[in-house]
This record gives sequence, C-alpha cells and structure tokens, in this order.
Amino acid sequence: YVPLDPAYPVDRLSFMLEDSEASALICNETLAHHLSDRRAKLINLDSDKDLIAQQSDNNVRSSVKPENLSHVIYTSGSTGRPKGVAIEHRNVIHFLHWAHVTFTAEELSGVLAATSICFDLSIFEIFAPLTCGGAIILASDALHLATHSAAASVTLINTVPSAMTGLLRLGAVGPNVLTINLAGEALKNSLVQQIYAETNVRRVLNLYGPTEYTTYTTGVEVQRGSSSEPTIGKPIANTRVHIVNENFALVPVGVAGEICIGGQGLARCYLSRPELTAERFIPDALSLNEGSRLYRTGDLGRYL
Repeated sequence: YVPLDPAYPVDRLSFMLEDSEASALICNETLAHHLSDRRAKLINLDSDKDLIAQQSDNNVRSSVKPENLSHVIYTSGSTGRPKGVAIEHRNVIHFLHWAHVTFTAEELSGVLAATSICFDLSIFEIFAPLTCGGAIILASDALHLATHSAAASVTLINTVPSAMTGLLRLGAVGPNVLTINLAGEALKNSLVQQIYAETNVRRVLNLYGPTEYTTYTTGVEVQRGSSSEPTIGKPIANTRVHIVNENFALVPVGVAGEICIGGQGLARCYLSRPELTAERFIPDALSLNEGSRLYRTGDLGRYL
C-alpha cells in the first residue's frame, strides 16, 4: 500500500499515485473527486460500501512472501521531489517483533495515533497495537489529546519533544498513560524528568531512525532521576549501526562520523530511483555476510 494523506496538496498526492503506479485508489468522495482522472481503479468508500460488505469474513488466503513489498512511504528529501521508500514484509515483521518484546500488551492496549499515515511512525501506531490485541485511538494531532473523548484510554504516546512540551503545558497526559516514546528532535533530560514528575508515566524512551530503516533504529529508556542528557541509545534487535569516516572506516570513540545502518529493518530501495538507491544503500564491507548492505543516513554521531 501507499499511504496518501488527504490533507496533502493534490499535486503531491497525484505524483505519489502516479510514481508508485498504484493499481487501485481507496478513498472517500472528496479525494475521489480530485483524483478521478488517474489510471488507478477507484474504490470510493462513500459510494462503494457494498464492495466491502460482499467480501467473505473468512481469513484471507495469502501467498505473500517475506521479500514482497509491504508498503511504500514517500519522503520529501532535500531536493523537494518525493522519493518512495520501498519496505518489505520482513522489515515490518522485524520491527513489530521488536515492539512486542520492548512493550507489554498493557502498554500497547491504547496507542495514540496522531501521526500522518504518510510518516513511518504510523507503522508503529497502527500495527503494533493491532497485532497484540490493542486499540488505536485516532487523533488529528498530539495536542488533540487535551480535548479527546477517549483520552482516558490512552496508554502509550509517540510524539516529538516539542509536542510533548505542549501536552505537559495543557495537562493533557492522562492518568493511564504508561509509556511515552520521543523521537524526531533532540531530547533534553529536563523534559524527561518533568514528564516523570508531573504524570503517572512509568517509562520514557528516546528513539532514533530514518524511514529507510522501518521507523526505529536505536533507542534507550531514559531513567527517572537521571542527570545526564539522553543519547540515542543502542541498536534495536537485529540491527547494526556503524559510525564511519569519509573512507568508510570505523571512527574511534569520541570522534564524529556518519551513521550507517544495516540489519533486518533495512528497506529494499528507493522506488524507481536506481542511482539514488546505489548512492545511499551501499555494500557493507564491515560484514562477513554476503550481500549485506548499509544505509547512509547522512546524520552525524559519535560513540561514547
């Protein structure tokens, strides 16, 4: 699937639809009107409800293999031209396995879904709870939690530190929120300690990762009472992270270098962009496994 956020400009949605060569477009009446001249078969959820009602409710028989595509998520990139990151089923299963080991069923019982479906965090917010019997609590954005009718059901929040600051200011973190995942921006220890002091939250995690590695790559649980600034932690399960210099040699402790990522979460490629794929997805010369690859994030980091 290719997620299309109805709030996006029509030109951008049209590009994503055509670039991905999607065979079908599932949408509502409003989007159907704007994209009705496209080549994809149109399934209008407002007018074609019988199409769904006619389907069998038996388990779907699937021939999908681990190496088949799960979804393509488009990122803007520095050039402004969206590029589709092709994620395989095994990448998603790897990520969900990590999520189920890292978070309890109680923590995943009510996950706030406030991220656009066009961002890779939506993979966690949708599939992590659904695959362990939890519920998705939809919100227009994180700050919507302050007036949300189901706020008391939220047990886990994924957001960025700046939005978390706003939630604390509004007193919007409900009494049943057990865990908060923060990513996307630098995290200050002072914010974490404020969360612990003003809420019932038991765990705060600082997480890092690009779309090209299926949402999260590294993470750390920031401890209550800590006095040091959070790091981005260590690689999650079945993930390896190298910090290299311009010659792709490992840098010493304390020296900054480019973060390169490999492992089971690594995307297949940039869709229909072979030159860009070859530039950013490179052979892993540091691995003994034939065919191993790394993704060059362009981010700088250093070992402590």
